Amino acid sequence: MTRTHSIRSDSEEARSFRQWLRGATHAEHVALDKRMSGLDLSAAEGYVHFLHINLQSLEFLRLGCRSEDYRDFDALIRRARLDLGGRSDDRVTVALVPDPAEYAHGLGIAYVVRGSRLGAQVLRSRVSAALPTAFLDHVMDTPWPHFVMELNRYGERADAAARELVLRGARKAFAVYAENCARIAGI
Repeated sequence: MTRTHSIRSDSEEARSFRQWLRGATHAEHVALDKRMSGLDLSAAEGYVHFLHINLQSLEFLRLGCRSEDYRDFDALIRRARLDLGGRSDDRVTVALVPDPAEYAHGLGIAYVVRGSRLGAQVLRSRVSAALPTAFLDHVMDTPWPHFVMELNRYGERADAAARELVLRGARKAFAVYAENCARIAGI
C-alpha cells in the first residue's frame, strides 16, 4: 500500500516543509540507501563505482540546479574527478531529461544532493586509507542547517503547485542516482 502525502497550505505544514518533503521521499531515500550500501567502499572497485555514480549524477543534476547551488555542485564534481585520478567512464550518461531550471525544482534537487552529504563522514570511515577522499571530505559552502532554514522559509510562502515542483525535483534527483547505480554498478 502506497502512502500519499497531501500538501496542506496552513502555516503548521509550511513550518515543517522539510519534514513533509522527507516523508514524501522516504521510499526513494530508503531504496537508494539500500542500493548504495551494496558498494564495498573499502575496495577500489566499489569506491570507483561510488565516485562514478556521484559524478555522473551531479553532472546531470547540475543542469537543473539553482544558481545558488552551482558553486557547491561544481566543487563536488571537481573533487570526484580528482579522486578518480583521470579514470574515465565511457558509458552513456543517464537518459532522464532534466526539467527546466526552475527555482522550486532546483530546490528539490539541492535537498537530495545536500542531504547526501550528511553521511559523508560515515562513508569516509569505510574507505580504505589508500584511496583518495577529496569528494567525501568536501564541506559545502552552504551548511545543511542554513539550507534547511531556506527550504522551510520557501515552504512557508509557496503554494501547493510550487511545493509539488520541489517534490518533483527531489524525486528526479533520487531517480537519477538510482539509475546510475543500476547502470554503473549493477545495483
